[in-house]
Amino acid sequence: MDAYVHGDDRFGPPVPRPSFGRCRVASCNRRAHNRRGLCAPHARSLSRAGRPDLDQWCHTEGPVKGDRAGHVVLRGLSPRVVAEVLFGIQAAAAEGRKTPPESIRAAVEWLRRTQEASLLTVDPAMAGSEGARMFMAFTADRLRFALSSPEHEYAKDVWDLRPWGHTGRLSFVGGGGPARKNRRRARPVTQALAAGGDQAVGLRRWAATSPGPAQQMLSVVGLWSEHLATRADHGDRAAELTRADMMAFLARLGSMERAGQLSASSRSRAVEDLSRFPAGLPRAGPDRDGRPDGRPRR
Repeated sequence: MDAYVHGDDRFGPPVPRPSFGRCRVASCNRRAHNRRGLCAPHARSLSRAGRPDLDQWCHTEGPVKGDRAGHVVLRGLSPRVVAEVLFGIQAAAAEGRKTPPESIRAAVEWLRRTQEASLLTVDPAMAGSEGARMFMAFTADRLRFALSSPEHEYAKDVWDLRPWGHTGRLSFVGGGGPARKNRRRARPVTQALAAGGDQAVGLRRWAATSPGPAQQMLSVVGLWSEHLATRADHGDRAAELTRADMMAFLARLGSMERAGQLSASSRSRAVEDLSRFPAGLPRAGPDRDGRPDGRPRR
């Protein structure tokens, strides 16, 4: 035995045989057992898969079943996606949101197969299970919120109001989705007010300081914009608007109320909100009562 351990005059001491190293499958941490560099379970999986391209298969194949039990294996994901998944788990825990490990595991398996670069570019609807879709959609939403700021939202046409401490969204281009019962879909502001110019700057600056009231204000401004679009110039030349345009708009609000499209209180609030429009309505000059903004007396 001593000669075997330390060697003799014919043979030196024994040395370990060269290892095949770790399994080449990115998600696996087992030792390889053959010259292909695969552990025994993954060697069998490769045969069942019909022997596809080995390099691509090793990048996208998941861990063996025994390694998944009770665990979420993140090996094989890019460092950025690993950080995003961990952030999603942390955000869910902080909000008391129930996130079953099965949902996270399904999302991770899908991300590994598709080799996505970031959850921010993923369409969650493409993921397999409902749990995976919900986890990825939740994580992407919280990532966008974490990466956002009032300055970042300011340049957009649709603002996420959470950076201001509010809920919901503020749209300068109209509301999305179908109208709800007793609630009409917000109209887009189609004139230069939405695209640029002093009025647009004034509106956005005011909205950035008062995003809550701005939601109601923009709904009314959308109605005004829709009315101006019926003019030959589509309302783009503010200097050419007259008192008649304002009177026609008030008449239209009355018509909408009679048709059941606006309640009496909504019509009254629309007139009041538009009179306080911060970007400034087009001036029509003094009216016959000497009022400088052309609005009729109430």
